[in-house]
Amino acid sequence: MDFNTKENKKYYIAGGLIAILLIGVGFFSLSGLSPWSYWWEDDDDASAPKLTSTFTLIDYRTGEDVSSWVEISVWTEDPDDLPFDADNDPYTLTNFEEEVNSDEANTVSIDLRSYTHVYLEIDPDYESDYGGNDAAAGLLGDGFTVSDDFRHIFGGVNRDYMVYVYHLPSDIPITVRDRINNDEWGTTHDAPRFGNSTNDGHFVVELDMLWNSAHGLHAGDTGGDEWEVDDDEWDEMTPSEHYWMRDQKNFRTIAPLYSLNDDVGKNFDDELELYTNCFAVNFTLNDTVSEVVGNVNYINFTLAERDYKDIPAEVIFDVTSILVIFYEPIVCYDHYYSFEFDIEFGNEINCTGVYSGRIFTPYDDDNLGAWTEINQAELWNAPWNGWA
Repeated sequence: MDFNTKENKKYYIAGGLIAILLIGVGFFSLSGLSPWSYWWEDDDDASAPKLTSTFTLIDYRTGEDVSSWVEISVWTEDPDDLPFDADNDPYTLTNFEEEVNSDEANTVSIDLRSYTHVYLEIDPDYESDYGGNDAAAGLLGDGFTVSDDFRHIFGGVNRDYMVYVYHLPSDIPITVRDRINNDEWGTTHDAPRFGNSTNDGHFVVELDMLWNSAHGLHAGDTGGDEWEVDDDEWDEMTPSEHYWMRDQKNFRTIAPLYSLNDDVGKNFDDELELYTNCFAVNFTLNDTVSEVVGNVNYINFTLAERDYKDIPAEVIFDVTSILVIFYEPIVCYDHYYSFEFDIEFGNEINCTGVYSGRIFTPYDDDNLGAWTEINQAELWNAPWNGWA
């Protein structure tokens, strides 16, 4: 091939120009001036460790970000109490110091890399509808105490934490019905007996919330200024909008809580060990319950699965009570929350009442703490005796 011909020189000049152009485009693309350069540049920020941790508080029922007006405290390991040698050291509040004291959650930024155990305390000053004590104080009677609300965090690295928080209901009405005929429990007796309910069978417990609450509205002046709805805006709303806001099922969560101040067991070997105060349904009995088959006070009580899933609760026989203690948050979507159970009575024992309430669980299921009643189911006596 003759490279010196006029025709061939034309082709080589054109090829060289194309090669130069491609090389130029390549260098430009790889430079910081290129709009596409970030496709292959190393993301130094992504690989570098975060310098601080931040916190976002999300309402469990609504998904609302409440970080701008719900405060938190951050408890870190007190260097004077290190090292943590005993098993209960990481779960003893006096071994920690309050490094962040009651700041709005969205303003907190703290480096947690040098700590192994950290605690987040929700609404430590009881100034919102979240947290523990203040969420129920004054709603269920003066002096009613639920619990503080601590969340355990493993340190060593910084994260942007998203934490669910709970607006507790002010009341939890409860009904017990026969699963087959929908009668309220106790309305069908084969023979009169002492007490309210002696029916064997399959039953359902229905848990509700106030549907026309005048306290702690999710919006409006009576709910405080957190949701920024003033009187004029409230007056412009329709009756159906008012009704929706007054229905606590739309906004509130029945939830277990954990407090470092109340924890005694500190073992964390099952679900109830993770909390110190839980919602429960209390079946009270006329005598000490027995789990021995054939005993006159024998009761067989089992929770029924729902959609092939276990109810998130533990059943505890406690002297003259059967307690169904919930270890996960529950909400009333659309109507009410319900769970089913089967029960079989001995000859001389029966149920005298069913209650919704809260119970302290400082030792797990051993040595249960104080019980606080919230509401009572209306059980019938035998038909000839009228209402219970």
